[in-house]
Amino acid sequence: MYQLDYARTFNATTGIDNNGDGVNNDRPVINGAVISKSAFRGTGTEDVSVFLEGRIKAAGRTILLRVEGFNLFNHGNILGRAQTTFGQIAAVGTATNAIPALANIDPPRMFQFQVRFIF
Repeated sequence: MYQLDYARTFNATTGIDNNGDGVNNDRPVINGAVISKSAFRGTGTEDVSVFLEGRIKAAGRTILLRVEGFNLFNHGNILGRAQTTFGQIAAVGTATNAIPALANIDPPRMFQFQVRFIF
């Protein structure tokens, strides 16, 4: 299975109080105009997953063996932005004007194995 999603939109912020309202979530001004909400796009997501399955039959019983692999190319799927300054990811503690937010990242490459006894 191959899944490709286009990048999700997000709001860029300057990280400082530009308009004097006491809140540090103001949007940037480009060419004299405040940019619109959700004007920026993050990175797209990709996921390549496969499974292999086999059955062993003996004495009227079946053993099912299955291996599954997820995100085989180990693509970093960032769903939400973390500490951001004007849409750029910043490490925690490195940017004094970054606004902390939730960071949602899909899991890295994973494998799981299954053995099922069928009577």
